[in-house]
Amino acid sequence: QRHEFKAHIGLFHPEEVRYIAIALLEVLSEIQNQIPSIVHGNIKPENIFFQPNSSQGSQIVLTDFALTPVSQWGSNLNSPRLSSLGFVPLEQVAGNPTPASDNYAVGAVLLSLLSGTASHQLYTLTSEENAYQYPVQEILLQQNFPMSSYFINWLGMMLAPDAGNRI
Repeated sequence: QRHEFKAHIGLFHPEEVRYIAIALLEVLSEIQNQIPSIVHGNIKPENIFFQPNSSQGSQIVLTDFALTPVSQWGSNLNSPRLSSLGFVPLEQVAGNPTPASDNYAVGAVLLSLLSGTASHQLYTLTSEENAYQYPVQEILLQQNFPMSSYFINWLGMMLAPDAGNRI
């Protein structure tokens, strides 16, 4: 039985978020290393589920894979995936996604969980000057959980507006 992730939206502890980040990045590593490289294109809390697993506790399941090769993405510009405000970086909106586009979405999911912001409201956290930039440090310093500066900087790089600056 799967448990929908969005039902659990609220403030997540950084250690829970770390587990989620690792699980999501492992899945993305698998699909992004395909030839041609595949971009998921629709990562958001509604597409993440907890799958109970008796031997490992619970497992993260990522759903709604478009499985579109990067070379064919331009033909999908009218996709409903572009309606996920806050989780879609500029290069993806322009029809030029890269594996870094999914990294941006994972970063947005993590920020949503750490800030307790519902996915349909995440875009409200972006900077006034740039709708694709999050003031990560400001947002996370408002939380009651201690977080390392390394993690805050890492998340800031995941959410860099320019794909070339993203990890």
